[in-house]
Amino acid sequence: MKTLKRLVFLLAICLVSLVVVGCKKTIEGHPGTLETPFTDSLKLTTEYKGKTFLKDGIGLASKSNGVDGDTAQFKEGSSDWFPVRFLGINTPESTINLAPWGPEASAYCKKILKNAKEIVLEAEKIGKVPEKDTNNTRYLGYVWYRNSTSEDFRLLNIEMIEQCFTYFTGNVNENKYGKEMQKAFERAYKLKVVDEEGKETKVGVFGQAAPGFDYSTEVRNITIAELKNNFSSYSTGTKLKMTVRVARGIGKSLYVEDIEASTNPDTGIVGYAGIYLYDSYKMPKDYEPGTILTFECQASESETYGRQLINPSKLEVSTSTSAPNIQVISNDVTYLKDYEGMVVKVEGFTITRIGHADSETGSYTIYGTMQNGAELMVRVDGSALKMISSTSAYLKVGNVYDVTGGVSQFTVIDTGETFYQIKLGNNAIALGDFEKINTIGEN
Repeated sequence: MKTLKRLVFLLAICLVSLVVVGCKKTIEGHPGTLETPFTDSLKLTTEYKGKTFLKDGIGLASKSNGVDGDTAQFKEGSSDWFPVRFLGINTPESTINLAPWGPEASAYCKKILKNAKEIVLEAEKIGKVPEKDTNNTRYLGYVWYRNSTSEDFRLLNIEMIEQCFTYFTGNVNENKYGKEMQKAFERAYKLKVVDEEGKETKVGVFGQAAPGFDYSTEVRNITIAELKNNFSSYSTGTKLKMTVRVARGIGKSLYVEDIEASTNPDTGIVGYAGIYLYDSYKMPKDYEPGTILTFECQASESETYGRQLINPSKLEVSTSTSAPNIQVISNDVTYLKDYEGMVVKVEGFTITRIGHADSETGSYTIYGTMQNGAELMVRVDGSALKMISSTSAYLKVGNVYDVTGGVSQFTVIDTGETFYQIKLGNNAIALGDFEKINTIGEN
């Protein structure tokens, strides 16, 4: 009996030892699951009821939508959406380029905002219009949230630091929560974990390798068709090199296509695979349709705008040009999802409604139907605004047009519903991309 008890005891010791050894190879304290003592203890003390962020520097946001780890869009009542850049932090990029921990920081921020019951936006100075960033495009603020009205508000800015998604990038003496954010950073920076190889490392952006991120320096030379057919393998930071033809421009952003035709294995559509290239303010100029370009870039998938190329660099312009290929949409097509990234032509688009212009950009949406009755949205932005105006006699409900433009995904923030719209770009009228073929009362 004593021998049996001894064996059981020794077996238990062995099992415990195995668990302990095994734990050394398990990443514990992964960003997004860490304790947040400074966030837990910090309280919102400034009165916000009856005030608005845009006028008073503090107020409840009626709706929210994350952009990345340190920027989000908000609404106050019936206001247009407006962007807020979080004060005191700078998470790794996930929009203009892909950096380690950028997608994870973005996902964490978006999840918090999506599940929040109430959100309060607070500026650095109360009682005045909040300041904007150096580009004068985003308001600067602190984002407080809570998941129920019985809870205290939590400051998301400082929580992103404690979750090891960002350094503290503000000023201890100038930011109203600078001292707390600095202490939170000092604590987060000292945290250690054991990685999958059994080595001790700092957590998150302070030293830990981001899961699934492509850290290699290899540049993969591929076509758009190859990218789209195996997108998930190339959208983790992989460096890509492409030679493409410009199909259309939207400001300095471009719709580009392969030089050679291919067959889409999912849809059977034979054509020139296309995709949207977001300029990220790095394109030196806008290029005419037909221009042949070679560049390095990364691939990304936006929840709002779908698949796209980002972070273009090492741009080379060929001396040769060739006409872009326009896919004419047949009358049996009612949904443009299969044509995402391609430049298409829809014949017989009838306007049913013209949306109001965005207060910041002036962009707007034209709503209408295709010949077969299917609904279609046409987005007017970029330099197309120079050619088309919502107040022009050229645009009227009931008029019929032939529309040419790039197909893009657009997910409505308010409802989560996804559409595939046509985007009108540079010199739309001059290129014949929005050609009136019938006016109200004409046959």
